[in-house]
Amino acid sequence: TPIANYPGLFKWNPVTNILERKGAFNGSFNGTPVYSGGKFYFLSESSYLDLYEYDPILDTTIIVYSEPVPLFQLGGNWNYTNCTRPPSYQQLLEVIPNELPLLSNTPAAQTLCANLTNDATFTISDADQDTMQFQITSSNIALIPVANISITNIDSNYTLHYSPLASQSGTTNITITANDGYGGTVNFSFAIAINPLPTVISNSTPASTPICEGKTIILNGSGAATYSWSNGILNNTAFVPPVGSTTYTVTGTDANGCSDTSAQTVVVNPNISATISISSNVSQGSNGDPVTYTASINLVNPYVINWYRNNVFETSTTTNIWNTGILPGNNTVKAIITATGQCLYPDSVQSNILDIKGIDGLAIYPNPTTGEVTITGLKANDDVGVYNSIGQRIITTTGNNILSDQNRLHLTNFASGTYLLSINRNGEIFVRKIVKLP
Repeated sequence: TPIANYPGLFKWNPVTNILERKGAFNGSFNGTPVYSGGKFYFLSESSYLDLYEYDPILDTTIIVYSEPVPLFQLGGNWNYTNCTRPPSYQQLLEVIPNELPLLSNTPAAQTLCANLTNDATFTISDADQDTMQFQITSSNIALIPVANISITNIDSNYTLHYSPLASQSGTTNITITANDGYGGTVNFSFAIAINPLPTVISNSTPASTPICEGKTIILNGSGAATYSWSNGILNNTAFVPPVGSTTYTVTGTDANGCSDTSAQTVVVNPNISATISISSNVSQGSNGDPVTYTASINLVNPYVINWYRNNVFETSTTTNIWNTGILPGNNTVKAIITATGQCLYPDSVQSNILDIKGIDGLAIYPNPTTGEVTITGLKANDDVGVYNSIGQRIITTTGNNILSDQNRLHLTNFASGTYLLSINRNGEIFVRKIVKLP
């Protein structure tokens, strides 16, 4: 406030109620002082327009800027009678020096696995609390493009977020330049290495499914260093999977700590209780007579039937039919069925046992015949009979009679048609059809 011709600044202490004069000087005081940065600034005009700075701590006043005011060069109309000049005006502006931003806690080099995102943190302290503007560059945009980098902050704590492109690996240098908008900048760079993911493959033993209920399977991974399976399965360790379709996922981790996954689907079929029974088209016959065995089963193909006669393996068929010839004596036949992929439980099932009697050496020919039939293999005590189509016995003889007639049986006087030849040997009866031609 100006006092007479000696203006100055005054400081009032409300506690002591003392008004103390500060920074007196000789000249006119223009405008209102401005307080900035702990100091007072004010203008004074005489032959010079001076900008003063007053330091209340040091109680000193200095001129920080001075501009001469040439006489008669100010604008306006002069009054030469009263020797007065037109009014002039000065505007005192507060100029605040920019505080430079301070960078700290910059990130070190980072390593991560492909297809992952990561963060890097740093600190920028700015006394002016200016809003930072960032320029970001990546030396390998095929790995991490600038579009995949962003920066967020809470106060002076900044976080850089980045993510590599899918399935890419390699190295890049990320450079960050921060500008406070007033010429203050800071920058830093750090390296990022992206390791490739392992190529994980899942395998099973047996190599293909389905498998049958109750059977074991082994799952194992390859292409990495360590493996972890879903569902509590241990790598390369046998276990019994449940019935149905189950997908097991293995996570393989390599020496760099990078992981990838692979899946294996295991199909388990329920067990089947198979049944099989066999029958034949004849119950007896002579040596070499044809016979057909038929198996009745509750399965569909594919299956295999192993045929046994008199406990000796004869043949395997992939249908339910076996055509063979009768052997002399007993023909005790059984069948055992297996069906790979159909989950029989037990693995094979045996049929009933079928016994066909074959008369040793017995042969009948020709058949069909026009009159006479030769019968070999008869014994003298064999009871021989011939029956017509209505069950009448039209011939009664013995083996001895036929043997004495050169093994011949005469049908010449009978009408054409089908007849049954019956041979009874000690209670075992053999029946054979004979066709009589005209």
